[in-house]
Amino acid sequence: MNESRIRKLGLRVSGKSCKTIKNYANEARKILGYEFKEYINMASLMEIFIHNDMLIILEDNDERVQQKYAYTHPDKGKIYVRDSVYNNAFDGDPRARFTVAHEIGHLIMHKEQEIFARSTCNQHKIYEDSEWQADVFAASFLINQIFVADDMNAQEIANKFGVSLAAAESWMKYKNK
Repeated sequence: MNESRIRKLGLRVSGKSCKTIKNYANEARKILGYEFKEYINMASLMEIFIHNDMLIILEDNDERVQQKYAYTHPDKGKIYVRDSVYNNAFDGDPRARFTVAHEIGHLIMHKEQEIFARSTCNQHKIYEDSEWQADVFAASFLINQIFVADDMNAQEIANKFGVSLAAAESWMKYKNK
């Protein structure tokens, strides 16, 4: 397995199936006016969140974003992103777009969510993992399945929807689950 793609488990939260997470992503697309749009314009989406005081941009050297690109306080309705992530997402960078969508996933799915204390062995089911849930949300939010042809490969999906190859591959893994 590629060591660079292994990540620590996040917080243990109430379990969610891929189908449930995709429903959250599709509902978010609908509410935000992207239900029948192929590509999410992250610049205009972030401006909506900024206008509603839900997206806070922090200087890259701000201690709150040291060693992380962004974080979310779902119960406060706030997403905090590094200035560089904001600028890169604004410019269409796939990783930065995914980061913002990932944080939107936390905002939507983990509000009023019971957070279970981390166990000493940090072992919980993948479907109970806050980070895995937000990743599945982000891929499903950015890749609108109604615009994916059956014969498309991961690279074509990545190019069409402005996501990384890794995000497209992950989406393909879970698309029918």
